[in-house]
Amino acid sequence: MMNRQHPPTGLFELLARSWERPAAVAAVVFSGDGATVAFAGADGTVSLARVADPESALSRVRVSGDLGQTSIRPPARAPRPLVDAPAFGSGPAPIVATDGADFLVGGADGTVVRLATSGEVEPTPVRLGGPVVALAASAGGSAAASDGTVVLVFAARGDAAPVRLAADDAGGIGALAFARGGRRLAVATADGLAVLDTRDDGAVLADVALPSRALAPVWAPGDRLIGTPLAGGGFALVDPVGGGVRVFGDFPAPVRTVSFSGPAEAVLASGAFRVAGWSTARPVAVDDPGGGAIVSGRAGLVPVESLAAHPTRSLVAAGYANGQILLVQVGARGELLVKPAGGAVTALAWSPDGRHLAAGDADGGASIVTFPPQLFK
Repeated sequence: MMNRQHPPTGLFELLARSWERPAAVAAVVFSGDGATVAFAGADGTVSLARVADPESALSRVRVSGDLGQTSIRPPARAPRPLVDAPAFGSGPAPIVATDGADFLVGGADGTVVRLATSGEVEPTPVRLGGPVVALAASAGGSAAASDGTVVLVFAARGDAAPVRLAADDAGGIGALAFARGGRRLAVATADGLAVLDTRDDGAVLADVALPSRALAPVWAPGDRLIGTPLAGGGFALVDPVGGGVRVFGDFPAPVRTVSFSGPAEAVLASGAFRVAGWSTARPVAVDDPGGGAIVSGRAGLVPVESLAAHPTRSLVAAGYANGQILLVQVGARGELLVKPAGGAVTALAWSPDGRHLAAGDADGGASIVTFPPQLFK
């Protein structure tokens, strides 16, 4: 439960380090070790920030001995500048974290490179026939890339030759996502979602038809469900074993993000005037599109653009079209206003330990918000 509903003025300035980038932020990604954040721009550039901060909000918290009141001292210096990497094309570059400290980035030239925290790039053996449109990596060290027609699987580190896993002559492959175990790979095609076995020559484990293209599939904790926004509106929840599909429609705005909360056993989606959510505690029910709905936070006047479920708490960070960022209790009304206004929030991501929230917006704003544990109880 959050212990404060109305934060003092300037909470974002107290907790966050912020930078301005030359283009809208398309994605934010924490490295596998949680030490670095990558901000990928809509112009093909990537900038890096170290999470460690000599003036972290954690070091500026003071608790009075007599009353037990918590205060946060403002930072005395500007944050260290971002580290800029070379541009990888003229549009957003697919980027994922490896299981270590670096990242993989897909280029417009069909190559995939490793991006170090220093901003230096190192080539990989991946060479595709067209621009990289989809990229994925697993905690087990596997990675996959596609140019829309071919899927190559390769080691995130090392120089072993990639393996051709699947092909779609129509060029319909648009997104990839590894299950946490690293063996199963979800492949979004023009009309559905396939799950392939990467250790059995790409054997098809499931092939599910969807009402429109799957945009950004994500696996639930335990790998028992896949959620994905749909190009035609709403989102779908897929059982990759049983083949059940549950479609959630009637959203007032496009669903750009789907996120699973393990602690709350819920699937959460943007695109509504509050955080939309449904329980995942029971199996997917195709004939029950409204069942299991949960209410989180309060309804606002602008839609949720992006969200990210907290890795260890029943909380979700929600970013809005008016620049607001809220922390919302899943299944309850509690909210904490983190940022009151700004550019439309385009991307959010939590650090693996849940202490830091990275955010990017349509105006090029990039930030890392550090939450002292005293804000929660």
